[in-house]
Amino acid sequence: MGLFRFNYDKEGPGVDKNAPPKKGIARWWEVFVRDFSALMLINILLIVCALPCIACLGTFYLGCESGQPTVLPLVLNLLAAIPFGPAVAAMYRLTMQMARDVPFFTFHEFKKAYKQDFKQGAVSMVILAALFDAILFNIYLLGTVESYPQFTLIMLMFSIVMWFALLNAIYQQIAMLELTMGNIWRNAVLMIVVSGWRGWIVVLIDTVLFIAGLLYGLFVLPLFLFGFFGFTTMTTNLIFWPRFEQLFITKNFERKQRRSAAEEWGEMAEEEEKKAVEKAPTAEEMWAKEFLAQRETAADGEEENPEGKDAEE
Repeated sequence: MGLFRFNYDKEGPGVDKNAPPKKGIARWWEVFVRDFSALMLINILLIVCALPCIACLGTFYLGCESGQPTVLPLVLNLLAAIPFGPAVAAMYRLTMQMARDVPFFTFHEFKKAYKQDFKQGAVSMVILAALFDAILFNIYLLGTVESYPQFTLIMLMFSIVMWFALLNAIYQQIAMLELTMGNIWRNAVLMIVVSGWRGWIVVLIDTVLFIAGLLYGLFVLPLFLFGFFGFTTMTTNLIFWPRFEQLFITKNFERKQRRSAAEEWGEMAEEEEKKAVEKAPTAEEMWAKEFLAQRETAADGEEENPEGKDAEE
């Protein structure tokens, strides 16, 4: 079986209906081979939407390398984040579909998700871009001094970790749930706290890749063109999806309103009344039942007295 061609006409052993689901590396390889073409297309679409951000951050990076950085690229990066945010939301939606084994048409679903999540994706990315610009500027400032307090480096690393934790938590919700912006950001903080080892592994992977990008700079750029974003997001979502499903399917993060016992009993009475009304037959149903009953009674009478009918004739 190739990565781009699949021969579905060839007979094979099939899949046992009682076979346990794959886990770990076997599960990752199964999704990777199955959705390789989709991941490549998702990565290309994301890069197209990310070109303004790449240009701004690349300009700032080159300025730092030459010793003449300017703040203007970081300011323009806030505007460049507007088309980039919905594309990230669309990428998360499609890779979450892969983790759930839900089929999709890549370009159609990407375009649809981009339109549906444009507002929340753009606003969230502008906020995250502002935080990201602050982190980059502080990294540059640390590089200009010979010595700095160890506490400063610890806080900077903590900021990077929290930034990636927020990115994953926010865009997973935008992609899969219908919530307001306030609930999304509130839930994101809760997800960071209760995400468990799955959430922290995801954050660790993203942080390591970010640090590698800072150390090697433009040498990492070719990786972005060959599925880096798509493969990374697919991997992180495969790891985190079971925890995401547990948090939002078996638990409710929405703010609940406290109600009195009288209100709860009133709602229960209304529900029972609605059920009784739904079960009660309509006038047409009652007329039809009565007509059928009379028809059956007449038919039974004719069957019981066939001789009397012949005598009358």
